[in-house]
Amino acid sequence: MQSLTIKILKDAVFTEVSLASAYAGAKSADDSSDFSRVATVSEDSELLKRFWNDACGEVASRLKEFTVAADMSDEGFQIDLELSGSYDSAMTPSVESDLFSSVSSGVTARWFRFTKPEIASDWEDRSNELLLRAYRKLCYRRRPTRRS
Repeated sequence: MQSLTIKILKDAVFTEVSLASAYAGAKSADDSSDFSRVATVSEDSELLKRFWNDACGEVASRLKEFTVAADMSDEGFQIDLELSGSYDSAMTPSVESDLFSSVSSGVTARWFRFTKPEIASDWEDRSNELLLRAYRKLCYRRRPTRRS
């Protein structure tokens, strides 16, 4: 068995959400007030924390068959996984990136449900795709090789 610990920092996710929401607000052709309505501000932090908890809960739920421990703190989310001895550890950076992006997209999707509902489902779909892709990588096994 192989152990893998993945840490997702809350501040880094919130930075991604802020960038995505500001970009969506700035590029919106609907109305000039969209930027102030769509972009996140510090006063939105309590709502974003709830979205953060939901998105991390989805990750924990999807990866429960591998999970040894999961912890949510003020700094972020950490999940300890126990994987097959045949797990290809070369996939680890990609898994970490997919899970980070899945959580970021999940939080952004929930934010857009309130501020820009016409694109929220696209972000939700992307979050789910990334989570599924990470799960598949964790399930992937290297081919057995014969020792000569």
